Amino acid sequence: MRLPGCCRRIFYLLIGSCLPLIAGDLTLAVAANARYAVNNIVEKFEKETSIKCRLVVASSGKLSAQIRNGAPFHLFLSADTSYPAALIKDNFAASPLLIYAYGTLVIWSETAADSSSLDSILQAPKSRIAIANPGTAPYGAAALETWKHLYPEKTDHHFIYGSSISQVNQYIQLKAVDIGFTSRSTLFHLGEAVQGFWKEVSDKLHFPLAQGAIILNAASEVERRKAERFLQFLTEPSATQILHNYGYRIE
Repeated sequence: MRLPGCCRRIFYLLIGSCLPLIAGDLTLAVAANARYAVNNIVEKFEKETSIKCRLVVASSGKLSAQIRNGAPFHLFLSADTSYPAALIKDNFAASPLLIYAYGTLVIWSETAADSSSLDSILQAPKSRIAIANPGTAPYGAAALETWKHLYPEKTDHHFIYGSSISQVNQYIQLKAVDIGFTSRSTLFHLGEAVQGFWKEVSDKLHFPLAQGAIILNAASEVERRKAERFLQFLTEPSATQILHNYGYRIE
């Protein structure tokens, strides 16, 4: 059932956070892969500008659907460019597309000890392999494309789909799966707490994970100016250094 516009707005206000929105603050819809880096960027941004931000985190596809259904987000930071480009085409955006970083896909298993054992787990007939839902999560789509390049004839795999990279990480850490495709930024966030073994996936095996950002029409004139300041901040050294620290490429 599709809610009326006024009801949808109230609904998204309630589900986004238990904290009330303050007029003029920014609400950022952030793809799950970028949540940790963006959290750190927001901390610096708030200190420098006194503009308060709150994050709503999910897969890019889910966030895009919420935007189309009236979610009161001011900025959308996607894991790719296709979702924000489609929103621009359909007049949901108030700015051009900004590619602020390029992400990296990794393969991770908590039970692997080295690259050889990681590959063995990946290729074992009954291995449970976690990927984010390729229909809504760009990192899941990249994982599926990688799989098709590596094993075009292999059909006995057992994919376990997570709603986003965040759920894939949970599956891996709870050992609900044997191995999973996730983001390099996750491993950088966990640091020394990472167990097992992981390695990067060559970007030649899938489409580029270009992280795209846009300002949305839900922003008022005042909020739009603050959103423009945030996009500018994303390109400044203090923010790009954080992105680099989390394993993103800046081009």
